[in-house]
Amino acid sequence: MMGQTSPSAPASAQNPGVDINQLAAIFRGVDVDNNGEIDSSELTSALSNGTWMPFNPQTVKLMIRMFDRKGTGTIRFEEFGSLWKYVQDWQVCFQSYDRDNSGFIDCNELHSALTAFGYRLSPTVAQLMVKQFDRQHRGSTLAFDDFIHCCVMLCNITEAFKQLDEDRDGVITIQYEQFLVEKDLLLPNYPTSAIMAYYNAPPPPSAPDRNFLYSVFQRVDQDRSGSINANELQSALSNGTWTPFNPETVRMMIGMFDKDNSGTINFEEFGALWKYVTDWQQCFKSFDSDNSGSIDRNELLTALTTFGYRLQPNTVDLMLKKFDRQGRGTIAFDDFIQCCVTLHTLTASFRQHDTDMDGVIQIHYETFLQMVLGLKM
Repeated sequence: MMGQTSPSAPASAQNPGVDINQLAAIFRGVDVDNNGEIDSSELTSALSNGTWMPFNPQTVKLMIRMFDRKGTGTIRFEEFGSLWKYVQDWQVCFQSYDRDNSGFIDCNELHSALTAFGYRLSPTVAQLMVKQFDRQHRGSTLAFDDFIHCCVMLCNITEAFKQLDEDRDGVITIQYEQFLVEKDLLLPNYPTSAIMAYYNAPPPPSAPDRNFLYSVFQRVDQDRSGSINANELQSALSNGTWTPFNPETVRMMIGMFDKDNSGTINFEEFGALWKYVTDWQQCFKSFDSDNSGSIDRNELLTALTTFGYRLQPNTVDLMLKKFDRQGRGTIAFDDFIQCCVTLHTLTASFRQHDTDMDGVIQIHYETFLQMVLGLKM
């Protein structure tokens, strides 16, 4: 059963405050461009997870959303104190449950932490959580940043479940569109490994020549390691704007085609990835009826209707809002991929439980957790 207290942060009484002058010095060190605000790139660069990998960008975005009271997407000095203390509290919490001082949290340590937080979860769910949030594929352990992300997302999912569990019996009944809308946190945060069916989209191009494909692979493989990592793939892809290709879409695609679970794409895996991106380009262009280079609300509605969805206007509006990273009222190519594939996988997951196909499911808390966590790579 779910915990009674569902913490999104550890207890903070054990961690003393910091002198305002020291805090100001830390803030100036993080604010690299000296504009008086800290953005996600600056915060990512400043934080350490105890490994050689960059701090989890999803954890950074999550923390900025929590403490960005003005909704600017950045952290000002008056907001920084709370964020700094939040990170320090999580460090103390992480160290207290890292019993073997390995610098990572394993399945047993995570289960102990969640039990202390008030959750009553089976070891199976704890194992699934470690598997889903283990970005580094180290054999079922979590680094510091992924531990934060794991615990906070569990809290958010649990609170969403509680809002629907009116009689507090650990079971909810929910309709399909209510699942999409009420589970608002799913749409922007859970890229998936399902492959989209294009229905009436134009036929995909034929497979490229192997020599041509290898020349493309070599250009993308900048460090000549023989495999492509997320940063290299993100640098190589274009979304038709001046902004970087959506890192969540990049992570989604690597997870889809990384057959050996190395976290990278080798040449044998690259062919399928290249074709997937090319197919989506053709699909995107076919629904971009005004050739603007982005998908507006009407074009998105047309695309989803063509794909076989029958959604209410408010659901389409929500999807546009959630996947419009640039705040332009439209969706760029990379976000269009993530939007469509996420919707497809949410629907497929819902259908597995909708045995009588009436658009309504009744589901227990742990099953709900497994259903939601299974949507995240």
